[in-house]
Amino acid sequence: EETGTEETGTEETGTEETGQETVGTGLETVGEETGDETGDELLSGKLGATCGMTETCTPNVLDAEGTEIDNPDWPDCLHDQCDSFTCSWPVCTQNCDTDDDCSDAVDGLMGSDYRCKVIYYPFLSNVPIKRCMPGTDFNTCESNGDCPDTERCQITTLEDETGQYCIASVTEGSAIGEDCNLNPNDGDIAYCQNRMCTGNFCIGICAEDAHCAEGPTFTCQQQQYYSDLADKFGLCWPRQCDVGSDCADLDGTFCRALIASDNEVIEGGLYWDHVCWWSDEGDALPGEACSNADDNGDPEGEEGLCQNTFMCLDGSCSTMCAGDADCPGGTVCSGLEYNVEDYDFNFPLNVCLPMSGSGAWCSASGDCGEDEVCTTFIQELEVPFTYTTTSSCQIPWSVTTSSMGEACNSESLCGEGFCFDVYSDDDELPDEEQADGVCSGLCNTGADCGQITGPNGDPLNGYCTAIRVATVGTEDTLDDIFAPQCVFGVGSSASCEDTLGCTAEGEACVPLIQASLPSLPASTEWLCLDAGSTATLGFGEECEAGGDCASSVCVIADEADTGYCSAWCRSGEENVVACPASTEGGDVWTCTEYALLERADEANGVVVERCEK
Repeated sequence: EETGTEETGTEETGTEETGQETVGTGLETVGEETGDETGDELLSGKLGATCGMTETCTPNVLDAEGTEIDNPDWPDCLHDQCDSFTCSWPVCTQNCDTDDDCSDAVDGLMGSDYRCKVIYYPFLSNVPIKRCMPGTDFNTCESNGDCPDTERCQITTLEDETGQYCIASVTEGSAIGEDCNLNPNDGDIAYCQNRMCTGNFCIGICAEDAHCAEGPTFTCQQQQYYSDLADKFGLCWPRQCDVGSDCADLDGTFCRALIASDNEVIEGGLYWDHVCWWSDEGDALPGEACSNADDNGDPEGEEGLCQNTFMCLDGSCSTMCAGDADCPGGTVCSGLEYNVEDYDFNFPLNVCLPMSGSGAWCSASGDCGEDEVCTTFIQELEVPFTYTTTSSCQIPWSVTTSSMGEACNSESLCGEGFCFDVYSDDDELPDEEQADGVCSGLCNTGADCGQITGPNGDPLNGYCTAIRVATVGTEDTLDDIFAPQCVFGVGSSASCEDTLGCTAEGEACVPLIQASLPSLPASTEWLCLDAGSTATLGFGEECEAGGDCASSVCVIADEADTGYCSAWCRSGEENVVACPASTEGGDVWTCTEYALLERADEANGVVVERCEK
C-alpha cells in the first residue's frame, strides 16, 4: 500500500572528480516559464542560472517497457545544464579563487550576490576546493532570525564542516510549513526559501519552537536532514501524533500516517512517524464514504479520497487508533499489516475496521447466526507491537461479497475476507473465463470446508490448514501468527499419516501445519494433495523447488540454487517409513529431522523428517 511515506531529506547533487560529494539542499527545474526578461538568463547555464531536475533528468526514468529504472544519465544530466558543469540546486555554480571570479552571476533564483567560499579539502591535499556560493557573510545561525532579510538559515558544507549557515534565499520560495515540489513530473515546481524540501513540504532550522512560528503545526525537533548525513539537526518538523485527537487543537489538520525514516525503523518497536497535517478541501473524514485512488492519485469513484488516502476500507474512511474510543461508529480498533517496499517484514498499524454483528466468539462460520460470518483479526496487547488474534461473528464488510467456496476477485470480495488461488488441471479455458480464486474461511477440520465445484467446473476438495495472518512486524518467523482456514484443490485430501505416501496418480503426501499463536503448540496433518503439473522429477533428481518433484520435497542446502528431490520419512519404533536403501558406490540416505515451523519455544514448533544424503 502507498502510505504517504516522505523522504527525510533532499537529494545529493552528484559526485565531483575528486570523489567528494557536494551537499544538495533543494531541487529546482530547468526550463521554468518566467514570463519576464530574465527567463533567457535563467536558462543560460551561467553562474546563478537555474539548474535541476527536468522531465527527463530525474533519478529514475521509464524504460521502453514502461518499467521504472535508475537513470543512467543521473546526476550528470544536472551538471550538463551549467557552463561550469556544476549544479548546486537550484542554481549553477563554479569553482573560483577569489570573490572577483563570482562577480558575473546572473540575477537568478538566488540573486546575483555570490562569494568565493572553501567547500572542502580533497583527500591528501592542502589545496582547497572553492566555489561561488549565493550570499554575503555566511555566518553560522540557529534560525532564520539570525540572517539578513534576503537570506535564510540553511544546512550546507563550508570549510569541510557541514553546519548551519546564512545563505541567499530562493526568490518567491515557500516558507516553513508550506508546500513544495521538486519534480516537474509530479506537478508545478514549488521551491522552499531555504532549499529544504522534504518531499512535499518545507522544513526549517531551529533551536526552539518559537523559530517555527511560520508553520503553526510545526515544532522544533531533532531530526536527520537526509539519510546519507548521520548528524541530526534542530529542524522545524510537523508535530507528531498517534491518533486523530492528538491534532484536535489544530484546526483543519489530521493525523497523517507516515513511515519512519529508513534508518530509524526498528523491528518490533518503531515503524511509523505520524504527523499533524493539513486536510485538503473535499477530503473524506473517518467514517465517511470514500473511493480508492487510481494510478494518478485521483478517486476511482464518485466519492472523495480519505485524508490518509490508503485507508479507504470497504468504501469507508478509516483512521489510526489506540482503542475503540478512537473509532467512528460501526468500527472497532484492530491491527492491519502493510507491505513496505525494501523491507522483508510487514509494518503493523492499528486502524478502525468496519465491524457489525453479534460479536460472539467463533472458530468457524457454522458457529454464527444467519447473515454472519466468523471473522478473525489481530489485536495489540498492552506491550506495543505485540499482537494476538481473536475471532467473532460479524456481518460481512461489503454487500458485494461471496460466500465460502464461491468465486472471488477484486470486485467480488469474500465475506470472511480470504480469497485464495485455486490449482486446477483445466488450463484450456481462456483467461477471461478463469476466476481469480475461491473464497475461504476459518475452520476446525476439513469437514468445515467440504467439497465444492470450482470456478472452472472442477470438483475441489477442501482441507483445513494454518495460513499466516500476521508477521507482527519482524523478519523473524518465530513470532508469526497463523489462523486455520479452508483451502480448496483438485487433490483427494485423503490422509497419508501412516505411510507418508499416496497411491493416486499425480498426488503427493504433504505435511500441513496446524498452528495459531507462537505461545501455543502446533501440530501436523498429513494429506494427499495434487502435486501440480510441473512435478515430474523422481527421487534423487536435481530440482529448484518442491513443485518440481513428484514427492513435493526438494532438499536445497543453504545458499545453494539447486538441490535434489527427496521424500518424507519416519524413524523411531512405530510406523517407520524408511529411506531408499543405499547401494554400493551410491548415495547414502539418512532420515534427518527438518524444522517445518520454528518457534522460540521448540515444543511449540513442528519438526518432521526427510531423506537427506
